[in-house]
Amino acid sequence: MKRILQILVLGTTFLVNAQSPIYHFNFDNTLSDVSNSVSFVRNPGVASTANPTYLSGYNGSIGVNISGTFNIQANLPNLPQGNNPRTIMMRVRSFPLNGVENPLFQYGSTAPLESFGLKHDKVSTGNITSFCGGNGNEMTITSDGMDTNQFYLLTVTYDGSNIKMYRNSKQLFSYAINLNTNGTLFKIGQFLQDTTTYNSVGFRIDDLKIFNDCLTIGQISKEYVYNSDLNNGLVAFYDFENNLNSHNGLHDLQPNGTIGYTTSTDGGKAVSFNETGLVYNTSLNTALSQQNYTICFWEYRPRNATTLYSTSYEIFGSQYFRERQGSLRISAAYNATNGLPEIELRNTTFLGLWKHYAITFSKLGSSTNIAVYEDGIFKTSTNINQAANLYKFNDKFTIGSGTDSNGNFMNVKNANLSIDKFFIYNRVLKEYEINLIKDQHQNALNYTSLSSPEFNQKDLKITLYPNPVNQILNIDIENEIKSAQIYNLQGKKIYKSSNKQIDMTDFKEGIYILRVEDINEKVVVKPIIKK
Repeated sequence: MKRILQILVLGTTFLVNAQSPIYHFNFDNTLSDVSNSVSFVRNPGVASTANPTYLSGYNGSIGVNISGTFNIQANLPNLPQGNNPRTIMMRVRSFPLNGVENPLFQYGSTAPLESFGLKHDKVSTGNITSFCGGNGNEMTITSDGMDTNQFYLLTVTYDGSNIKMYRNSKQLFSYAINLNTNGTLFKIGQFLQDTTTYNSVGFRIDDLKIFNDCLTIGQISKEYVYNSDLNNGLVAFYDFENNLNSHNGLHDLQPNGTIGYTTSTDGGKAVSFNETGLVYNTSLNTALSQQNYTICFWEYRPRNATTLYSTSYEIFGSQYFRERQGSLRISAAYNATNGLPEIELRNTTFLGLWKHYAITFSKLGSSTNIAVYEDGIFKTSTNINQAANLYKFNDKFTIGSGTDSNGNFMNVKNANLSIDKFFIYNRVLKEYEINLIKDQHQNALNYTSLSSPEFNQKDLKITLYPNPVNQILNIDIENEIKSAQIYNLQGKKIYKSSNKQIDMTDFKEGIYILRVEDINEKVVVKPIIKK
């Protein structure tokens, strides 16, 4: 847990050294770019006869739906030509299961090596292909590993000699080629050579960005995690560094029976259970949403359970995550007698391994859904066609065991396991946010402002106290301070001083970043928590 604050601080983007696109279309109920200087139009001919349909996009935004009766094109005069570097980046979801080639985009001309495009073939396991015109001038990955109804950041770059393809922040393939792109017609949902027939059978696109430079993996990762504020909706976080305290002191856990602490996956501490105790809380009863929430944590199970319902956690006697009959199972009740269909995680190895799990509960529209992620990967979900709140049998939130409907602890639910980095959110986290929490997103560490010149650290030793802080933050430093600056998690500077004491009384509760520079121009960057 020694590096846990890095998840919240380093995993969040600072908007410095940002690469600016030459075209940016957010498709928020419009086909125009964000500067309103150029716009997509429906492709001519029978290939596109419908009006645009705007549906929910990425991260709560709006996206445009591409289909057999609606695909679009635009003349973009500044598109990179010839052998010049470029990056095309878009967020895409809803790939249909069919044998049709779905052109996500293509621009240029139809001659060999004179176009630049990306297509998706959702056949069985699925293929994704970068192509540039002419037979053999393409590269395909099979299977693509993408799930329908999930947004993915798809990025294609060209540096003058190599095309690289990325999904989210992971490179899928690279191949050498000498392009001679010629043309400024940019199509989405239709190949360049087709004018009177449609190609695509359906996908959703959001936030198209076109750059006249080849972005690095760091810059792509930055886009992947852009606008993630892992402080948003955080109800409680437990680092289990030899204590049961929540990050803000509002929802501390209480022990019942015997618990211990052991070495965690990151070299810090984790809370451990040996089927003889548990920890619990009752204040979460009024703090946790019954409609939308996320629970995520690390877990280690050394052996098969000897109790019948070996429970990792249980919420108010209702929603649980447990091992039963050799498999992991998840469900939740939505009234006193009914619950969501139980999810069973099959074909997964978890004994003797540190595994990361995230469970989301969402009440959306007329249905209720619970979904499970294992090691940052969406595994499965279950839902009912009924909008229902999480039902509460009692007021206890337990870790390491569970209760009966009246709130009495049950030995049959005691677990033998270790748990660490336990987060509770009053919102449904996106997949990329779950991955940020899971592995601290090493690519993000490479591009955040902590690696920019403004935040380069130069071995300045410093002590901050108290931290978490309620009123006065004291800075213990050997030399005089040249500047002390506080940033929020969006990268905005909100405070500057040259004093060794900072009054944070009026700061909102949350996580901030303190940058201190002394008179010798040595710099240190530290996270601070305002409670």
